[in-house]
Amino acid sequence: MKKQYVILIAIVWVIATAMGYSQTPSQTIRGTIVDKQSQSVIPGANVVIPGSSPLKGAVSDEKGRFHIHDVTSGRYDLKITYMGYKEIIIPNVVVTAGKEVVLDVAMEENVNSLS
Repeated sequence: MKKQYVILIAIVWVIATAMGYSQTPSQTIRGTIVDKQSQSVIPGANVVIPGSSPLKGAVSDEKGRFHIHDVTSGRYDLKITYMGYKEIIIPNVVVTAGKEVVLDVAMEENVNSLS
């Protein structure tokens, strides 16, 4: 009977160890969004990884900072939008397990003249 418990504990330990190593490495993408001309922060800008499933993204806070957590390693495009500013797409953002991605983005106003 005692031998069965030892075998059961060994099996549970092997499975738990394998599950710990099988997790996909992930990292955070963070940064700050500012106005290109005035260098003032832009709160409420949307930052998304298009095509991610489920959709991953963030909204910049009152200091223009954003954080996208649990992004698996790989190459991604980032799409940044805010009303009254030109949309920005940053291609090939490389996310690795060893280092956080830090981006400082300057958005340009979208000026339209009315006739």
